[in-house]
This record gives sequence, structure tokens and C-alpha cells, in this order.
Amino acid sequence: MHTTETGPVRSLIIAPQWIGDAVMTEPLLRCLAARGEKLSVGALPWVAPVYRAMPQVAEVIEFPFAHGGLQFKARRAIARQIEGRFDTAYVLPNSLKSALLPFLASIPKRVGYLGEARVGLLTHRLKNPKNKPPMVAFYSALSGEPGVEADRPQLQLAAAEVDAALQALGLQRGGYYVFAPGAEFGPAKRWPAAHFAELARSLPLPVVLLGSGKEAALCEEISAAAPGKCHNLAGKTTLVQALCAIAAAKASSATTRA
Repeated sequence: MHTTETGPVRSLIIAPQWIGDAVMTEPLLRCLAARGEKLSVGALPWVAPVYRAMPQVAEVIEFPFAHGGLQFKARRAIARQIEGRFDTAYVLPNSLKSALLPFLASIPKRVGYLGEARVGLLTHRLKNPKNKPPMVAFYSALSGEPGVEADRPQLQLAAAEVDAALQALGLQRGGYYVFAPGAEFGPAKRWPAAHFAELARSLPLPVVLLGSGKEAALCEEISAAAPGKCHNLAGKTTLVQALCAIAAAKASSATTRA
């Protein structure tokens, strides 16, 4: 059990900026909470709903940062607001700017991987492994606990919240599969649309296609190649609705519980 003289260790998690990466941090947070740490997560607005689906998170602090740039004044302002509130910070991204806020807030213990000349910003530094493990294990290793290789993320949503989302989207629990075919860096890391369409045609239930507005054209291509099999919701849901749709699906590529 990790405690201080005044109570549980108060920990701030600096979250990744991508939704998929945020999901993969859940086992780390589950581990930290299980050993008694009280968790607050600092996250960008589009990632924050993922952490609200993690019951081990006591507080989500939305950061007003934009993509790119150091944004030093904004980070210093938030650092002043949270100074004295935390005993430990876990810095999940490898960027210098991600480690800056915990440093400016004078959080005593700051844990993260070496990267981007941030040696002086972290007090507990892990070397980036030469053969990088899967991202779930990569994040979980920041806990310092052994046996993280088999970790798998799990999100939990209230049943009433899921039911409301399904009604709004016109879906029935367990009556469809979910594909989220997009990839942030384009086709190089994406399964071909024709493969998704072929799989959709082979399944006994309809397929719901999820993604942001950027993936709408891709999802439409898949839908057109699998006539009558797909329901394209890319760009038409909130992140919370998408998580609820995944939670209630017959099967999907994500692990979410309702």
C-alpha cells in the first residue's frame, strides 16, 4: 500500500494525446489505484472522456493545450494552480513539454521515460527499451511492478449511460459488430478498406463503423463495398457515445464494459 503520513499517495497522470493510447494506459492506472494511490489525470479535452470511463480515476483535469508548441505560459499557469496537491506524477508521453508541467508544479516525484532532453525534469527515469514492448506494457512498466506483459485495458461505463447512447444511435445491445478502421498516420498503419469490407460481408450481424469525421470517407468506402452490411457513424457520435457503442457490441477491437 502506497501512503504518506497524511494519507494515500496523491498522483497526477499526464495522459497521452491520442485516444487509442489513452485506452492502453488503463492497466497502469488500475495497478496504481490497487496499491492505494489516489489518481488525478491531466488530459486534453478529446481524450478526457476515456478517463471518465475508468472508475479508478478520482478526478480528470482538462488541459487547454493545443497540438504542437511548448505553450509555456499556459503550462505555468496550471502548474501554479495544482502546486502542492500531488506527491507523484507519472508522465506518460515522451515529450519534453509533457514533463514540464509536473516540474513547474514542484511535484516531488516525477516518473517517466528518458526522451527529448528532459533528464532534469524527471526524478525517476526509465530507459526506453531497445526492443519496445506493446504499448500497454510500455505504459504499465512506469508503475515499477513486475509481470505487466499480459496487461489488457478495460473501460467501464454505467448501464444507463450505454442504454441512452444506444437509443440515440438506433442500436440494439449485442445486435452488431464494431469496426474502427481509421489510423492517425494514414494507410501505413491501417488495414486496407477492402479487407474490412470482406470481413463485414462474412459476419452474421451488421457492422457499425466508428471514427472521427476524418475517417468518414474511409468508412463510406467500406460501407459501399459491403452493401447492406454497414452502418457508417464516423463523425456522427461523441466519444462517449462511441465508447458506449463499443461496450454494447457483439464484438469489437476494444475492451469496454457496461
